Amino acid sequence: MAKKYDLKLHVFTNPRGIEENIGPFSHGSRVHTQVIFALAMAASTLALELLLTPKFGLPAMIWSTNVSYLCFVLLPIILFFPRLLRTLTPSSKPVVVKAPFSQPAMAARFD
Repeated sequence: MAKKYDLKLHVFTNPRGIEENIGPFSHGSRVHTQVIFALAMAASTLALELLLTPKFGLPAMIWSTNVSYLCFVLLPIILFFPRLLRTLTPSSKPVVVKAPFSQPAMAARFD
């Protein structure tokens, strides 16, 4: 088929990623967590739509999507944000920001 329509297939790879055996499912828990929450949100949306649409009609479909989205956005915030705040510790050292120039900037006087 490729010869018939004169199509060419280009495959691009990341050699460093292949050398270090990096894959989307083997590295990073964020991807896994996002996939699980997305699937759970889709399942809850479908369940709410199947339960509420016969009684309330089309608005139930819209509201069930919004309700499940808000639940699955707020749930990670409620569960993980306090843990994030506990890991942050105040620094005892003062923050000093140095200017990138060795001389102070010239001030202009308007008399």
